[in-house]
Amino acid sequence: MNSEIIIINLMSLLYVVVMIVGCFQVPEEAKTKTRHFIICLWVTLIGLALETAADLLEGQTDKTGLLMACNFFPLWILDILTYYYSLYIRDLIADKTNKYKKFTSILMGMSVADFIFVAVIFFSGHLFTIENGYFAAGSLMQLRMILPGIILLCLFVFFIIHYKLIGIKSFWLTILFMGIPTGMTLINVVYAKSRFTYSATAASMFVVYVVLQSRVMVDADVRSQVLNRKSISDSLTGLKNRRGYQNVIDSLKDDERVGAVFCDANGLKAINDNAGHQAGDEFIKKIAGILKDAFSDGEICRISGDEFVVILTGVDEAEISVRMNNFGEVLFKEGRIASYGYEIGDGKDILELVRSAEKKMYADKEKYYKETGKDRRK
Repeated sequence: MNSEIIIINLMSLLYVVVMIVGCFQVPEEAKTKTRHFIICLWVTLIGLALETAADLLEGQTDKTGLLMACNFFPLWILDILTYYYSLYIRDLIADKTNKYKKFTSILMGMSVADFIFVAVIFFSGHLFTIENGYFAAGSLMQLRMILPGIILLCLFVFFIIHYKLIGIKSFWLTILFMGIPTGMTLINVVYAKSRFTYSATAASMFVVYVVLQSRVMVDADVRSQVLNRKSISDSLTGLKNRRGYQNVIDSLKDDERVGAVFCDANGLKAINDNAGHQAGDEFIKKIAGILKDAFSDGEICRISGDEFVVILTGVDEAEISVRMNNFGEVLFKEGRIASYGYEIGDGKDILELVRSAEKKMYADKEKYYKETGKDRRK
């Protein structure tokens, strides 16, 4: 029993488990690029467990069948690892270029060929045998590592040449995380009984996780946040849109005191008809600017073409009354460009508060048309 190798494998197992758990925390956007890397981690975990079991069972003559399995399957599933690692690389560069798709397909085909080859030479008895509880390499054992060695060497050269395409900034970092598994594979070619393959792979996967996979997750998280902001934002004003308004409503606590302000533009149709829609857009942005200045601490939403709702939290009757008077004065100075209404109450009643504020807004709008003599249809 090689206690040093067992300790190294157990530590590697722990690292791989941590990486697997980390990969399951990825944003939805990163799952496509992460799925093949997760498979690589699972294969590495299984390989490490079997290599460790083979070391623990070594020398036990009554465990020959188990020893055969623990020595064969790590060799066999190595091709699964190279296959999915090639897929992972293809996923990483897919959004940049399809130029090397054939290259990764060739590597995957080589992995499948070696997978079949290993099974054939194992069942023919030429891969290895177990003699008195110990591993003994067969006549074709060294041939078994040729294709995986070629695959890793090809990836090694590819990474060195195209490391920036993959997303790695450092040339020497590329040497590090591709050099470890490639070097260990070459050792296996020379010394068939060595059990460094999966501990070396785990070390390489850890570097990949830190350098590549973390970037994939961060990029996906940023994209997700950007897309989410776009989905809840009004492109014209930068305020929350109808969907953002619904999110605000859903997030309110039942027992918190909230204020609802309903604001509607006056005369937008006339501006659009007489001055054009660009002038109408500027009119809307002007109202949005007034709302931002007046309610910078609130959630301001443009829920339709000329309608705005502001949700304020932690307010009381006296405070909102003063603020609304100030807001009304600003609108008056700007030519009464909008009508408004407001209401205050508990978060659980927010929809009723908004409806009540809307009714007050319509009353204010009716007053505006009566006092100005303007045609409300224009």
